[in-house]
Amino acid sequence: MKLFFTSIIFLLLLAGCGSQNVIEPYLAEEGEELTREHFLYDLNHFEYILKNNLGLLDVAYWHNQIDVLGMIDHMRNEVLLAPEDFGIYDFRHKFSEEFVNTLFPFAHFDVLFPDVETIQVPQGSLSVRPFPHDLIPLFDGKEELLDEFLHYYFDTRCTTSFVARFFAENFDDIPPLVESFIIEEGRIALLSIRQFVNHDMALGVFDDDMRQITTFIQQAQDFDHLIIDLRGNPSGDQRYFLNHIVSPLINSPKTADIFYFTPHGEYARRFTGEPEGFITGDNGGRRSLSADFLVDSSIRPTIDILNENYMPEIKIEDFERLPYGFRGRMQALPQSNSNFNGNILLLTDEHMYSGAQLAAWFAKESGFATLVGDITGGHYGGALIEGYLPNTGISFIFDMFYATDSHGRPLEAGTIPHYFNLPGLDALETVLHLISKLE
Repeated sequence: MKLFFTSIIFLLLLAGCGSQNVIEPYLAEEGEELTREHFLYDLNHFEYILKNNLGLLDVAYWHNQIDVLGMIDHMRNEVLLAPEDFGIYDFRHKFSEEFVNTLFPFAHFDVLFPDVETIQVPQGSLSVRPFPHDLIPLFDGKEELLDEFLHYYFDTRCTTSFVARFFAENFDDIPPLVESFIIEEGRIALLSIRQFVNHDMALGVFDDDMRQITTFIQQAQDFDHLIIDLRGNPSGDQRYFLNHIVSPLINSPKTADIFYFTPHGEYARRFTGEPEGFITGDNGGRRSLSADFLVDSSIRPTIDILNENYMPEIKIEDFERLPYGFRGRMQALPQSNSNFNGNILLLTDEHMYSGAQLAAWFAKESGFATLVGDITGGHYGGALIEGYLPNTGISFIFDMFYATDSHGRPLEAGTIPHYFNLPGLDALETVLHLISKLE
């Protein structure tokens, strides 16, 4: 059975390896006015980049019900039917309308226009700052304040410290990012975290949160049940959960394996290098995946990885364009004073993305916590890479890898909880009901 299964994978990979479909360049000369043909070339180039470098392209179709290639065809027709005076700004507007509003935040896809001022970043990082979609709703009814914020946000000197300071000075009604409650003295405690802030946030936001978390975990050390509520957490620092939640609560190391599969297009190869040369750390100018993961020293053929690991939840058809892969491992080590021996329960919902998605995956995969709620929102594919449309100057970013848990389920599709919400109850009500039944 396993031989039959891997034979199908092998045939799919063979079929996909030759599908680069290189297109002939149609580039404007300097100062040349762009024509319909230039716009169509950029769309063809956009399709070529995604087909050969976006590992999650098929997940968009079967999980998110997004037909990316169909969207590109639709915009081609829009360009073909556009009036003669259709220009570059019309194209950019259509492109944003077609793709940003639909795709974001799938695979962290975002569009970066050339007229948005870039920031200086360390070598190997992205060269531009993504548009802050998740912050815009906070400015409802405060349009002048939004203009001021965006002016500074895209300034070359803007940092996350500025963002925190700006919100602290201009908003009085921002709820705390960390809240803690004693539901039943000596038995049930609840820790709620709305976002994993980065350590360089201004005004002591990070330090205040850490003090509250540390104090509360110590207070709840002898409780029977600790509930961690991550519902609605949009992301943040992916080490936050491991370093400040998991490590203080465990008595022995917790590990979780993650598998990354990658296309073999030009952009993907710029990141990983050729299969025989992929390494982390000092990698000859290529960016390593992350210091947070222990990574195999080389990329290997996908067929070898699937032969060695039983993954009952993989979507076979997704692997047509994923000829190579590697295994990573995330680990949390116990702190010296860790001695919590109660039950840990993690509340989840569909609004947990990226770093919060990773937290749910790690908690389930490592056995750190029992998950209760809904399937998480996903939106994780490892490393971001940047594509570029040469005629219109549009840059765009997306997650390159097809990342799966040890069973083969892509993290982009979210993590399934151990227990779904009971009928008529939310996650907290469900977990309290489960606790009552256990005792």
